[in-house]
Amino acid sequence: MANKVKFGLSKCYYAKVTISGSTVTYGTPTAMLGAVSMSLDPSGSSSNFSADNNANYFTSGGAVGYSGDLEMALINDDFKKDILGYLADGNNALYETDSPTVHNFALMFQFDGDAKNTRHVLYNCTATRVPLNSETTGDTKDPTTDTIEITAGPAVDTGAVHAYLEDDGSANYTGWYSAVYALSI
Repeated sequence: MANKVKFGLSKCYYAKVTISGSTVTYGTPTAMLGAVSMSLDPSGSSSNFSADNNANYFTSGGAVGYSGDLEMALINDDFKKDILGYLADGNNALYETDSPTVHNFALMFQFDGDAKNTRHVLYNCTATRVPLNSETTGDTKDPTTDTIEITAGPAVDTGAVHAYLEDDGSANYTGWYSAVYALSI
Protein backbone atom coordinates (compact mmCIF):
# COMPACT_ATOMS: atom_id res chain seq x y z
CA MET A 1 0.00 0.00 0.00
CA ALA A 2 1.34 3.43 -0.93
CA ASN A 3 1.04 6.48 1.28
CA LYS A 4 -2.00 8.70 0.95
CA VAL A 5 -0.57 11.43 3.21
CA LYS A 6 2.74 12.44 4.75
CA PHE A 7 3.39 13.98 8.13
CA GLY A 8 6.25 14.31 10.54
CA LEU A 9 9.90 15.18 9.90
CA SER A 10 12.51 13.13 11.70
CA LYS A 11 15.89 11.47 11.45
CA CYS A 12 17.84 14.35 9.91
CA TYR A 13 21.44 13.49 9.09
CA TYR A 14 24.15 15.26 7.14
CA ALA A 15 27.22 13.89 5.36
CA LYS A 16 30.08 16.10 4.26
CA VAL A 17 30.69 16.12 0.50
CA THR A 18 34.21 16.06 -0.92
CA ILE A 19 34.57 16.89 -4.62
CA SER A 20 37.76 16.20 -6.54
CA GLY A 21 37.28 16.86 -10.24
CA SER A 22 34.26 14.76 -11.20
CA THR A 23 34.68 12.38 -8.25
CA VAL A 24 32.33 12.84 -5.30
CA THR A 25 32.73 11.13 -1.93
CA TYR A 26 30.50 11.40 1.10
CA GLY A 27 31.53 11.32 4.73
CA THR A 28 29.82 9.17 7.33
CA PRO A 29 26.32 10.51 8.04
CA THR A 30 26.00 12.38 11.35
CA ALA A 31 22.69 12.82 13.19
CA MET A 32 21.11 16.24 13.59
CA LEU A 33 18.60 15.82 16.42
CA GLY A 34 15.67 18.16 16.90
CA ALA A 35 14.09 18.45 13.44
CA VAL A 36 11.13 20.87 13.63
CA SER A 37 10.19 21.67 10.03
CA MET A 38 11.49 21.85 6.49
CA SER A 39 10.11 23.78 3.55
CA LEU A 40 12.08 23.45 0.31
CA ASP A 41 10.70 24.76 -2.96
CA PRO A 42 11.81 23.44 -6.36
CA SER A 43 14.27 25.57 -8.34
CA GLY A 44 14.41 25.58 -12.10
CA SER A 45 12.06 26.40 -14.89
CA SER A 46 10.34 24.89 -17.86
CA SER A 47 10.24 26.25 -21.36
CA ASN A 48 7.51 25.74 -23.94
CA PHE A 49 8.15 25.78 -27.68
CA SER A 50 5.18 26.55 -29.91
CA ALA A 51 4.68 24.94 -33.32
CA ASP A 52 1.75 23.73 -35.42
CA ASN A 53 -0.54 26.11 -33.50
CA ASN A 54 0.23 24.21 -30.31
CA ALA A 55 1.69 26.15 -27.39
CA ASN A 56 3.11 22.93 -25.94
CA TYR A 57 4.61 21.39 -29.08
CA PHE A 58 7.79 20.77 -27.11
CA THR A 59 8.42 21.39 -23.42
CA SER A 60 11.78 21.23 -21.72
CA GLY A 61 12.39 21.46 -18.02
CA GLY A 62 15.27 21.97 -15.71
CA ALA A 63 15.31 20.50 -12.22
CA VAL A 64 18.03 22.68 -10.78
CA GLY A 65 17.31 21.69 -7.19
CA TYR A 66 15.52 23.06 -4.15
CA SER A 67 15.87 26.01 -1.81
CA GLY A 68 14.19 26.91 1.43
CA ASP A 69 14.38 26.57 5.19
CA LEU A 70 15.33 23.87 7.66
CA GLU A 71 14.18 24.56 11.22
CA MET A 72 15.84 22.68 14.04
CA ALA A 73 15.49 22.88 17.82
CA LEU A 74 19.19 23.78 17.75
CA ILE A 75 21.80 23.50 14.98
CA ASN A 76 24.38 21.26 16.64
CA ASP A 77 28.06 22.08 17.06
CA ASP A 78 29.21 19.20 14.85
CA PHE A 79 27.30 20.68 11.89
CA LYS A 80 28.72 24.12 12.63
CA LYS A 81 32.29 22.73 12.62
CA ASP A 82 31.99 20.14 9.83
CA ILE A 83 29.90 22.17 7.37
CA LEU A 84 29.83 25.85 8.32
CA GLY A 85 33.54 26.16 9.10
CA TYR A 86 33.40 27.05 12.78
CA LEU A 87 36.70 26.53 14.61
CA ALA A 88 37.49 25.60 18.24
CA ASP A 89 40.11 27.44 20.25
CA GLY A 90 42.37 25.91 22.92
CA ASN A 91 39.54 26.14 25.47
CA ASN A 92 37.01 24.43 23.15
CA ALA A 93 35.10 27.67 22.53
CA LEU A 94 33.64 27.67 19.03
CA TYR A 95 34.15 30.74 16.89
CA GLU A 96 33.46 32.02 13.40
CA THR A 97 36.00 33.79 11.23
CA ASP A 98 35.53 36.33 8.47
CA SER A 99 36.45 33.72 5.84
CA PRO A 100 35.26 30.29 6.97
CA THR A 101 35.90 27.15 4.94
CA VAL A 102 32.37 25.93 4.31
CA HIS A 103 31.53 22.53 2.83
CA ASN A 104 28.75 21.05 0.76
CA PHE A 105 26.79 18.21 2.32
CA ALA A 106 24.18 15.59 1.64
CA LEU A 107 21.02 16.00 3.73
CA MET A 108 19.12 12.89 4.72
CA PHE A 109 15.74 12.83 6.49
CA GLN A 110 12.48 10.95 6.91
CA PHE A 111 8.81 11.84 6.37
CA ASP A 112 6.30 9.63 8.13
CA GLY A 113 3.33 8.40 6.16
CA ASP A 114 0.01 6.76 6.86
CA ALA A 115 1.27 3.43 5.47
CA LYS A 116 5.07 3.62 5.15
CA ASN A 117 7.80 5.99 6.22
CA THR A 118 9.82 7.52 3.39
CA ARG A 119 13.52 8.30 3.61
CA HIS A 120 15.02 11.07 1.48
CA VAL A 121 18.45 12.32 0.46
CA LEU A 122 19.43 15.62 -1.15
CA TYR A 123 22.90 15.06 -2.63
CA ASN A 124 24.58 18.45 -2.88
CA CYS A 125 23.48 21.05 -0.32
CA THR A 126 24.80 24.33 1.02
CA ALA A 127 23.59 26.16 4.12
CA THR A 128 23.61 29.70 5.42
CA ARG A 129 25.06 30.74 8.76
CA VAL A 130 23.04 30.12 11.90
CA PRO A 131 21.22 33.25 13.10
CA LEU A 132 21.74 34.40 16.69
CA ASN A 133 18.31 34.69 18.26
CA SER A 134 16.50 34.00 21.50
CA GLU A 135 13.78 35.50 23.68
CA THR A 136 13.40 36.19 27.34
CA THR A 137 11.27 33.82 29.39
CA GLY A 138 8.02 34.80 31.05
CA ASP A 139 5.35 32.60 32.55
CA THR A 140 6.31 29.80 30.19
CA LYS A 141 9.57 28.70 28.64
CA ASP A 142 8.96 28.39 24.92
CA PRO A 143 12.01 27.15 23.01
CA THR A 144 13.57 29.33 20.34
CA THR A 145 14.55 27.39 17.24
CA ASP A 146 17.35 27.77 14.70
CA THR A 147 16.42 28.15 11.04
CA ILE A 148 18.97 27.94 8.26
CA GLU A 149 18.49 28.36 4.54
CA ILE A 150 19.30 25.27 2.50
CA THR A 151 20.04 25.14 -1.22
CA ALA A 152 20.17 21.70 -2.82
CA GLY A 153 21.65 21.26 -6.28
CA PRO A 154 22.62 18.35 -8.51
CA ALA A 155 25.47 16.06 -7.54
CA VAL A 156 28.59 16.70 -9.61
CA ASP A 157 29.04 13.04 -10.56
CA THR A 158 25.49 11.83 -11.28
CA GLY A 159 23.42 14.98 -11.69
CA ALA A 160 21.00 13.55 -9.10
CA VAL A 161 19.35 16.13 -6.88
CA HIS A 162 17.01 14.05 -4.71
CA ALA A 163 16.24 10.40 -4.11
CA TYR A 164 13.77 8.72 -1.78
CA LEU A 165 12.67 5.24 -0.79
CA GLU A 166 9.54 4.05 1.01
CA ASP A 167 9.95 1.43 3.71
CA ASP A 168 10.18 -1.82 1.79
CA GLY A 169 12.21 -3.73 4.39
CA SER A 170 15.22 -3.80 2.06
CA ALA A 171 18.84 -3.39 3.15
CA ASN A 172 18.86 -0.09 1.28
CA TYR A 173 16.06 1.22 3.50
CA THR A 174 17.30 -0.19 6.81
CA GLY A 175 20.86 0.99 6.11
CA TRP A 176 19.79 4.41 4.77
CA TYR A 177 21.66 6.36 7.45
CA SER A 178 24.86 4.31 7.47
CA ALA A 179 26.03 5.84 4.17
CA VAL A 180 24.64 8.24 1.58
CA TYR A 181 22.44 6.24 -0.78
CA ALA A 182 24.24 5.44 -4.05
CA LEU A 183 21.97 5.39 -7.08
CA SER A 184 21.77 2.14 -9.02
CA ILE A 185 21.81 3.49 -12.58
